[in-house]
Amino acid sequence: MDLSGKRLGHIRVERVLGAGGMGDVYMGFDEKLMRPVALKALHRGEQLDGEARARLIREARALSQLEHPNICRIHDYMEGPEGDVLVLELIEGRTLEEAIREGLGRTERLRIAHDIAEVLVAAHRAGVVHRDLKPDNVMLTRSGEVKVLDFGLARWVDRSSGSKIRSLNPAINDPRLHAVADAPNATAAGLTVGTPMFMSPEQARGEPLTPASDMYSFGLLLQALFTSADPYPSEATGSEVMMRAARGESLPVAGVERDVAVLISALKSLAPTDRPTAVAAAAKLKSLMDAPKRRTRNALLAVILMVIVLGVWKYTVDLRRERAAAVAARQEAFQRRRQAEELVGFMVGDLRKKLAAVGRLDVLDAAATKALNYAGTLHPEELGIRDLLLNSEALNQLGDVRMGQARWEEAMVAFRRSLEIAAAAAKRDPNDASAKLAVGTAHFWIGYAWRQRGDYDRGLAEMTAYLNAAEELAGRYPDNEQYQLERGYGHSNVATMLEGKTQLRPALEHYMTTLTVKQAYSEGKPEDLDRRFDISITLNHIGFVRERLGELRTARNFYLAEAAILDTICTRDPRQVQWKQHLATNHSYLGSIAEAMGDDGEALRLRHAEVEIERSLVRLDAANMEWKRNLAITEMNVGDLLRRAGDLPGALASIGTSERLIREVIATDAARIPWQRNLGVIRLARARALLADGNRGAAISAAEDAHRLLAPAAEPSLIRYAAEADVVRGDALRARGDLAAARAAWERARGTIEPVARAATEPAIIDIWCRTMLRLGDEAAARPLAERLAAIGYRPTDLVTSLRH
Repeated sequence: MDLSGKRLGHIRVERVLGAGGMGDVYMGFDEKLMRPVALKALHRGEQLDGEARARLIREARALSQLEHPNICRIHDYMEGPEGDVLVLELIEGRTLEEAIREGLGRTERLRIAHDIAEVLVAAHRAGVVHRDLKPDNVMLTRSGEVKVLDFGLARWVDRSSGSKIRSLNPAINDPRLHAVADAPNATAAGLTVGTPMFMSPEQARGEPLTPASDMYSFGLLLQALFTSADPYPSEATGSEVMMRAARGESLPVAGVERDVAVLISALKSLAPTDRPTAVAAAAKLKSLMDAPKRRTRNALLAVILMVIVLGVWKYTVDLRRERAAAVAARQEAFQRRRQAEELVGFMVGDLRKKLAAVGRLDVLDAAATKALNYAGTLHPEELGIRDLLLNSEALNQLGDVRMGQARWEEAMVAFRRSLEIAAAAAKRDPNDASAKLAVGTAHFWIGYAWRQRGDYDRGLAEMTAYLNAAEELAGRYPDNEQYQLERGYGHSNVATMLEGKTQLRPALEHYMTTLTVKQAYSEGKPEDLDRRFDISITLNHIGFVRERLGELRTARNFYLAEAAILDTICTRDPRQVQWKQHLATNHSYLGSIAEAMGDDGEALRLRHAEVEIERSLVRLDAANMEWKRNLAITEMNVGDLLRRAGDLPGALASIGTSERLIREVIATDAARIPWQRNLGVIRLARARALLADGNRGAAISAAEDAHRLLAPAAEPSLIRYAAEADVVRGDALRARGDLAAARAAWERARGTIEPVARAATEPAIIDIWCRTMLRLGDEAAARPLAERLAAIGYRPTDLVTSLRH
């Protein structure tokens, strides 16, 4: 709505000046105070509610008390039928952004910088933070006076007008009004406020702001002022600038005098406490401005003094240089350490959690490399306990990122370095509970890495060390929820290693202890979705062990309990990819149970649902090899079900996709033994499908590949696949008419599976033993095995078919 020609109280609206980010801007005349003013009529979507309006008026009053000549002030806030209107000081001139492009001399740059610093001094003393300091929010009047615009508006506006990048490149910027202030870029409550090009790291991360945030922005503004260039690469996109801002990675200062560069670098310190205050910055700029006068005044005295000190000149200069170099080196080392530790702290805080939730840990890759390099330079004896623990935690998280990228060796370097640093902290103070927990946690990550390599013996040793630390802390602090939970985690991870060693009953006992601990923990805060998710993980572990023990119906009940939790929390927060991943895994286990109980239709439905989730995860982060591996296994399972349903083209297509995916995964780390085993299982599925399709020669070749990849395995769950590869190979040889070779293959299968199966409880192992006996014509041995399986509800269609024949 055009307000031109209307009256707002004692203010006459004269004409439109332009459109700002929050509303239209007019020139007006205050007939009461006889002065020109600027009027900003807020768009309907930007009108403030009662609470926001009251806050705006209070803070406008506070700003009016600053009485600083270099601040563009807010005179009034008016409410009327036409909407809400801000009454601002009218300023005519050019923005600092324009002045930089047109060119400024050194003296003028220093004067402008000093005046802005003095504004910040006054504002920070009054408790006001600007939050959007940038060249576009500074104006130079026609007389050259500096005016800082939009002071405080970023704190007042609660509704979003959309954040944008402002650049010194005129080809990038849109034309804008220069007579009055444009509103800052504000966002909805809880999100980032400001302009990315000139944000502080804490501002880009959406954290509470202090005057130190303004000082970082001031450093970026000075960089633009003295270099006539943006503080970030010109080719960077808005999102890239935001990520760089969050990490404090602006371009280095170049091409300016040393004292100015030192000041800018200090202002851009990553740690807010390391940045100069507005008072210190103003004093330094004043000193630089007065330097020429001091040099002239002291010139004569310098000549006299030169004569006096000529005899000791060389000694003095050399000593001064050595001292200055030593001080500078210490300061630089301290500054670099502080910056690295700030980076590490940021990475293990909110940023990593947010990126993990959306499956984008790859964003941390470059920073992770820098942090790992930094960790190699640490000297534990020079750090305090808190610093040691922070670095230990960071290294664990960075190692986890590397594990996800299949960079096992780099991950292990990080984990071992973490243990070394945590142990130094614990040695410093043996009674420090946090240090003891850090040692246990480092053992956990090393054990986790060994588990990924299939080395359960080494993994068990590390996980036992972790459990021992957690048990000690839980016993010492029985009311500490965190230590009780760590105890639960310790039991769970020991159980995982025991499970890998086929010690199922001891593993189950540890898992049940974990479930008890986690349920008690969740009861204290039932609305916490993370705690409920934690319970679902243990329910899955228990279900799987129960399944391997042959307790199929009990296992299914645990899986269903897990599914109920995952369905609920994924509905509540569909963006949490970790929960989605576990929901896919839950579908997999329920699908296996359905197959074991002969319900292939239900199994296929669950497998298809699993594929959809895993495909979405791989699309989200193609570099996550575990997600791609999971998808490969699920595609194989779909193919196997399609084979049993008679859809051989569909079966071969799904298994082909599975094999392609697993080979892509293996290419990233050929030494990862579990992945090689996965390829063996997939080649076995291909052999079954090829045989069903009548391609006997290819089936024999695929079965031989599967046996080669699986035979070295010691785990019974994998030994049964090696035996099954020989069963399928024998079936293909029999179909080709080579009965002697077929019987030899079945005999080898019997020799592989029988020693394991005699003491086994896992139905799938007994299944292969039974099928082998049937192939060899030993029905007397096979029938009791089949009856034993039927008694627990195990009756997959393949076995039933074998029994009929």
